[in-house]
Amino acid sequence: MPVGRLPQGPLDARDRSTASIAAHQQVPRAVAEACQSDALAPFVTTWQTAHDMDLIRVLLGDEKLDYLGYSYGTWLGAKYASLFPAHTGKFVLDSSVDFDGRLQADFEAFPVIDQRQFDDVYLPWLARNFPAQLGGTAAEVKAKWERVRAYYGTHGLAPDTYDGFFVGNGSPIRWVLGALIFLSGAEALDGTAAPGPEAMAGDLDAVSRTTFGVPAAELTTDRVIAADLAPDYKQVPGTRFAVACGDQPTRPAAWYRRLSDRQGPRYPLFGWAYGLGEPCGFWSDRPRHELPDVPPEAAAGILVVQGEFDPQTGYEQATSGARSAGVPLVSVDDSPFHGQYALAGNPCVDGLVNVFLVKNSRPRATTCPGVPLPGEDQVYPVAGPVRGTAASVRTRLSDGVAGLRARVQDEIGAVNRQW
Repeated sequence: MPVGRLPQGPLDARDRSTASIAAHQQVPRAVAEACQSDALAPFVTTWQTAHDMDLIRVLLGDEKLDYLGYSYGTWLGAKYASLFPAHTGKFVLDSSVDFDGRLQADFEAFPVIDQRQFDDVYLPWLARNFPAQLGGTAAEVKAKWERVRAYYGTHGLAPDTYDGFFVGNGSPIRWVLGALIFLSGAEALDGTAAPGPEAMAGDLDAVSRTTFGVPAAELTTDRVIAADLAPDYKQVPGTRFAVACGDQPTRPAAWYRRLSDRQGPRYPLFGWAYGLGEPCGFWSDRPRHELPDVPPEAAAGILVVQGEFDPQTGYEQATSGARSAGVPLVSVDDSPFHGQYALAGNPCVDGLVNVFLVKNSRPRATTCPGVPLPGEDQVYPVAGPVRGTAASVRTRLSDGVAGLRARVQDEIGAVNRQW
């Protein structure tokens, strides 16, 4: 994408001036035009990929396809099942979109579900683990977060970039990264440093070394700003946009601008920015194929798994898809992460899915308890859309592959976290 098409200088979507809004909309327009200049773009769609999947099935000589899909993979899996129901075997759709609805609606819900996770789960977690640095209550932490946002903004880090560290916060790695950047800003703002919890020291160090090249104790705001963690707009994830904007008819940029006006006051973390930055609003190519809903004969082999506070595929999205298709939903109470089965170390989820895949016994709609958050050894219940409560269970991430699971979970989240 031509860099000259992009706005110059830091962006803050809370600035609702005509100049700010125009500058913000330069980015999605340039993304859409760059992607659509590739002649292949109209053919990079879920319809095409589902047919590729069926070709693989044929070449392997399998009568039915068994499948595990996370995130967008839930949409892809469901649409394969819709197009090829006779060849659909056992399908696990984990961290699911509303696969019988609009794919773009999942992205449009990001401001709502991100704000819910941030306010109800992330801020209380920060208050429990870093009271000396950030405040002892969620309200105190949120007030400090705003002051740190302003501090970074006056020292060269765009407010939109700062907000983006806390958007799509769907893995423990992202949680710790956000905490590191927040803590570094708080230390610079206050002029003092306080030791963090011993249980978090290893995670903080590991993420700091990976992202910034220094241990957490040596991380400064100057290093955060110099790292230039904003997206590199010279290259854009063309497949993500070709699929999201090419699978179904899009809404115009004016609609997304109005969505920003509506969502911003209620969901300021990402509500102001999202509607101004959606490339689908500038997408001109029409879809070449229709994607049907899941038929009953395919639904018989589908199981959906979903975390309650997932910030990338909302719980309501998964509920709607499961209800529409008439398939059971395994809900994970109090979980704020994206990707559950085999990644979260939750024995309840792993056990149910393993029995389904290996023993051909699909569970009914079930609620599994969540596992403790990073640095903690118990679950702190949070009121949310999951009905009923469940006793907490201990994580199994000390089994020697904890780091691998965490990295895979983060990679899954990165597929649709383009902020």
